[in-house]
Order: sequence, then C-alpha cells, then structure tokens
Amino acid sequence: MARWMAATSSPVCLLSTRRGSLPGRRLPWGHSWGSSSELPPSTLSFAVGIYLPLESSAPIFFGGLVRWLVDKYWRARTGQGEPDSGPGVLLSSGYMAGGTIAGVVGAFLQLSDRLPSLLDFEAKSAFLKEHSVGLARVAFLVIAILLFLVGIGKVFPDPLALGERKK
Repeated sequence: MARWMAATSSPVCLLSTRRGSLPGRRLPWGHSWGSSSELPPSTLSFAVGIYLPLESSAPIFFGGLVRWLVDKYWRARTGQGEPDSGPGVLLSSGYMAGGTIAGVVGAFLQLSDRLPSLLDFEAKSAFLKEHSVGLARVAFLVIAILLFLVGIGKVFPDPLALGERKK
C-alpha cells in the first residue's frame, strides 16, 4: 500500500511543483504530525492524506468503501470476506496500475508546451466545458459499480470459485 501511495502521489507532486501549486506549508506539517504519532495511521498514509487534494484522495476512500461492501456481502454469504486474490482485488489493482501509468504519462505530457493545448478537449468543446465534471462523476460511478459487481461475482466470476462450487 505504501508503494502504491508513493507511486500515485509522485505525478501529483510533479505536476503541482511544475505549476507552483504544491501546498508547501502543509507538507512539513503532515509529515511532522504523522511521524510524531505511533498510532495506527502510518506516517506515509497520514502525510499523503494531508498534502494530496480531495480529488486525489476521494477515489481511495470510495475504493475502500466498495471493498467494505464486497466484504460485507461475502461475509453474509460465506462467513468470510473476499479473498485477497479474488477478481475484485485484481480489478482494483489494475485500476491503481492504470491510474498510476496515466498519471506518469500526464506528468510527462506537461513538460511539453504544445501537447497540453492539443489534448485539451474541454477548451475545444462547449459541451465538455460545461459538463466535464458531471461526465467524470458518471464515469467514476460506472467504474465503481463494475468493481462492486466483479467483487461479488456477478460479472466475471472467479473461475476457481466456480470449480469449487461444482464439486
């Protein structure tokens, strides 16, 4: 988890440093607070939660919420949560890897002066400019619902679990 947080926060830090929008006053405060406490939230988790904006940490929260719902579903049916190698865990790992790769590619694209303006579809379309936030929310909701359905086995069921049920 710590490696994933570091990997996903790196593109945000790179972009923020390039744009001059990194909340520099919050970074030392978050690190000091996290390293001074020996309580369950780890130092890295706490520091990342302090300096990342809400739009970066909200998907992490909702991913945890989907995992909790899937575990609750499986506990009601089988008495134990979804296994760590289940299809939902694998799909969410793919989401994290894809988001990290997209963040790194996006950070490298920002190094060019011409490419960001060419890829700024929001500036070229009045519809996208007006509805981009709503469309992003709908896409996020579809992805979260798909993750839940995969996690409970309604879409792409675990082939190993199917083989055990037939026996």
